[in-house]
Amino acid sequence: MTDVHGVVPPIVTPFDEAGEIDADALREEIRYHLDSGVNGVSVAGSTGEGNALSVDEHELVYGVAVDEVDGSVPVVAGVIATSAREAAAKAERARDVGADAVMATPPHYERPTDDGLVDYFAAVGDAGGLPILIYDVIEKVDVTADLAARIADEVPELYGIKQSGGDMHGLAHMLNTVGDELTVLTALDDLLFPSYVLGAEGTIGGVTSVYPRVSVDLWEAVRNGEIDRARAIHEATLPLARAAVWDRDGNYPGGVKAAIELLGRNPGHPRNPIVDSSGADRERIADAVAAMRDRGVYENPANG
Repeated sequence: MTDVHGVVPPIVTPFDEAGEIDADALREEIRYHLDSGVNGVSVAGSTGEGNALSVDEHELVYGVAVDEVDGSVPVVAGVIATSAREAAAKAERARDVGADAVMATPPHYERPTDDGLVDYFAAVGDAGGLPILIYDVIEKVDVTADLAARIADEVPELYGIKQSGGDMHGLAHMLNTVGDELTVLTALDDLLFPSYVLGAEGTIGGVTSVYPRVSVDLWEAVRNGEIDRARAIHEATLPLARAAVWDRDGNYPGGVKAAIELLGRNPGHPRNPIVDSSGADRERIADAVAAMRDRGVYENPANG
């Protein structure tokens, strides 16, 4: 199976002013992440506005990522769907263009039974034949540790789970329950440092799409036992993680794209109904970027 671990940023999907995908800007952003030393890239997840992409647009974004990565790191294809049929169609496109794994949410409109969720992920596995990461982010459809263990028993393609529920207790329980058989990744964006110490095998967290170089530094510091250094990075990035991702009430990933732009890159625009961050919201993100720099942590040492 594909080895998905470490820092695997969920890349933003840049849109132009007309709301169309800017493939050139997407390629540039992927290259930036590769140059930052990431362990993989993920596209068409929540940060990549996969919920707003058609199936054909998923194939386009998947294909751009596979082409740019060119086998250097795994490509994880996001699958956000409301039905097994839709999820299967996206998984097939991911397979066809050469993605290495899929990251699939549970369906997010109606709440299925546990039996229904097992059948859902089995359909994704049957259609794509790729390793599956469950993206546990849908608030009303919680994939508990016990359910994850059951899906692992019944769906051979299941590879791991991305814990995004905002609950360190839930992450600890997931690691203790299925950590020996599944790869458990964290997306507790403002708590990546303690997540790694606890045993998470990496992250596909939104903040890593903002500052991938710093995110790799944090991951490597923990892996090398440099806890004081890791804590310093955590403290420096905490205001930005909160301003761009964790404290936001809607309009995601508008704040992520604002943070990326403030750091000197081109994330494009969000797609309607998400809007560009402005006013007090953008000022709060700018202040958080400045706070990170004031603590001596720079995403791009050449310009901060």
